Amino acid sequence: MSHHSAVSFQDQSPLQEYNVVLDDPVPELEIDDILESPAIAILRGASQRGSDLLLQDGYTYVIDKNLKSGQRWRCSVRNKSIKCRAAITQLHEDTFVCNPQPHTCNSKDCAEALVKIRRHIRKEAKCRPYASASTIVKEGLQKHLPQNTPIANLPKMDALIRATNKCRQKRRPKHPLELQFEWVEEALPKNFVQEDVRVGAYRHTILFTEFDLQLASQARTWYVDATFKSVQSPFKQLWGIHAFISQNKCIKQVPLIQVLMTRRTIGDYSAVLEATKARLPADVSLQSVMMDFETAVWTSFGRIYPDLQLRGCSFHWTQAVWKRIQLYGLSIPYYKKKNTYKFLRQLLCLPFLPAEQIPETFHHLHSLVLPNHSDGLHQLFAYMESTWISSRRAGFTPYQWSVFGQTVRTNNDVEGWHNNLNKLCERVGASCNVYELIDVLYKECSFVTVQHQLVAQEKIEKHQKARSSSTS
Repeated sequence: MSHHSAVSFQDQSPLQEYNVVLDDPVPELEIDDILESPAIAILRGASQRGSDLLLQDGYTYVIDKNLKSGQRWRCSVRNKSIKCRAAITQLHEDTFVCNPQPHTCNSKDCAEALVKIRRHIRKEAKCRPYASASTIVKEGLQKHLPQNTPIANLPKMDALIRATNKCRQKRRPKHPLELQFEWVEEALPKNFVQEDVRVGAYRHTILFTEFDLQLASQARTWYVDATFKSVQSPFKQLWGIHAFISQNKCIKQVPLIQVLMTRRTIGDYSAVLEATKARLPADVSLQSVMMDFETAVWTSFGRIYPDLQLRGCSFHWTQAVWKRIQLYGLSIPYYKKKNTYKFLRQLLCLPFLPAEQIPETFHHLHSLVLPNHSDGLHQLFAYMESTWISSRRAGFTPYQWSVFGQTVRTNNDVEGWHNNLNKLCERVGASCNVYELIDVLYKECSFVTVQHQLVAQEKIEKHQKARSSSTS
């Protein structure tokens, strides 16, 4: 027997009980027997389509048709394998009679409890769109599941949770297919979708809560990254701004501002940053931004926040260099872990040096490459020189990708958050309806309030080294 946590829930839907009156049957209805003292109950709005259900001796009935003197209820079991023709005729309000056809389906244990659980799920999924589906299911089980009575045909928790989410999906608007669409305001969380930024024919939707915006203004470093898996056309990416909240040695990175973007040019990022900056309070503590090496993002931050220190993520730096190592045919000798391996490892460790020492160290390593060495090594050093050492095109100088003395050297916390978000979205498909995505983002961003309280009380288990207090 499965056990369910105790959750209190008030069900105010009317449950009507009827006593059978033993009147003479109406001849033209071909009535078999008048029901003698049955346990009959009618549950309003309890069917899958929201219609009334009649329950009797473990069987459920739906309205088949209306009669002059009452209603005809038929067995609700109708599928490809079974089409039960059993029926009950209701005469007036309180008289019920059985029709001749017997049941060809089996009665269910605690059918009334199962019906009430499903009705609870449908009702609460509609009334509480941002409550967890598992919470709604647990409340329904706690409220309506009989105590100490095993139910053989009780659906599994996962099936009930899927039914809850499916009920919500039917009520959500369809995903927009083109750029020119209007948001259905009734389907959006209140005070979360803040602004639609237009750049020509393109649009970018900025999402945040007021509490998260305050935290963004107080943060000294923003951590910026994007994900592409959780969105579908016409949106191209979900771009987010995160920051750390801390108390003594307790620290937690949280999502603060999310942007649904339909394009990724300098003009698009600049427009989004301008709109966000206009909403920030006057006294902003921001000093630096850590991000990957997308040129459009760097250029836009340089335009809108010219006084900020722009820092590159060492993980993305290593990825960029490693792709060139593979491109130039150096990965095979690297994996042999001999001289080439040691040499390339020194090159990959450049970000951990002070910025002013990187050019000298790089040129020293370059001097060790002899003319008879592989063309791949010469190509790699030419790439490094033009892109990371003396680059002026994108501003990727050693001062912008050196992580010497920094405790937080990567955007891996943001990457991890995006991975969890993508897993949540996978439950409704590889790329979910944007209204479903906004619901998920709203829950995540609203939970920041709780995380802030836990950090303030030093209840977060993750700790940061003492040196990192300057990076929050």
